[in-house]
Amino acid sequence: MPYTPRERDAVLQDIIDRIGISELGRRLKPPKGKQVVYAWRQVPERWLVQVSRIANVSRHQLRPDLYARNGRKLR
Repeated sequence: MPYTPRERDAVLQDIIDRIGISELGRRLKPPKGKQVVYAWRQVPERWLVQVSRIANVSRHQLRPDLYARNGRKLR
């Protein structure tokens, strides 16, 4: 189920607004279609490292539930 910008995580929405949903999908390895990225409510753990690099945003900012401010994984 796709999420509206109001339901999507604010940091992810900012990345989508800056880079574009299609471009974000193209930069992932392997590339993902915009439909895959559009369906994200937050960045899935599987894609976290790549999205962090692409958008120049810390893992903690993307997923504070998974990463501490110092970058260490919480669980």
